[in-house]
Amino acid sequence: MFLQGYSKGTVKSPKTQVSFSGDIIHVDFAIDPFKMFGSSLVSKALVYNNKVQTTIDSVGIVRGFIRFYRLLYSFNSFLEQLMTQKKVEDYMTKHSKLITFKPNDRIYLVIRKLIEKSISGAPVVNDDGELIGIISEKDCLKVLLEMVMHEMPGGIVERYMSHQVTTLEYNKSIIDAVEMFQKTNFRRFPVVKGSKLVGLISRRDVLMAIKDVGGLT
Repeated sequence: MFLQGYSKGTVKSPKTQVSFSGDIIHVDFAIDPFKMFGSSLVSKALVYNNKVQTTIDSVGIVRGFIRFYRLLYSFNSFLEQLMTQKKVEDYMTKHSKLITFKPNDRIYLVIRKLIEKSISGAPVVNDDGELIGIISEKDCLKVLLEMVMHEMPGGIVERYMSHQVTTLEYNKSIIDAVEMFQKTNFRRFPVVKGSKLVGLISRRDVLMAIKDVGGLT
């Protein structure tokens, strides 16, 4: 957000060494209007990162300056509002296009499919379409260890899959998805409606939403 807000207080300009009491404009990037305007008529103070950048003149300059930042603030608010209106279901890969497995599938089938489709993992669902786990490349590596160390043949998916799954609800906003990706190292999340799997959303899907909102070409 460009404009962080207004406050009242007492600050000192590093340029003029003039103490000032009154309105303070807080922004989130450094700028020095003093160099542009050369004014020592103090009526507003510009603060960045809790440090005074300069004091600025009130005659025309302050009005235009505040108007400019209010415009940026409004535009930023518009983008935030737009992003909260974009939903996970708008950008996820639909269930019908996903590779999924059943808990009783043989693990060798999973390994073959992961290689053929060049994917790192897939959801596991029961006969009612409910998400019950995730099977990944890492999970499949357990097969090799069991074969070498215990001379055990590969079993079924349920034996190797991860049962604890982090999911996103289909009606969550793209902002919610961004926050989830920021908090974890996961590249994708299963999307659910209640307990049923309805899709999968990846980091790239979220980038597509940002591209759409930002009007990037």
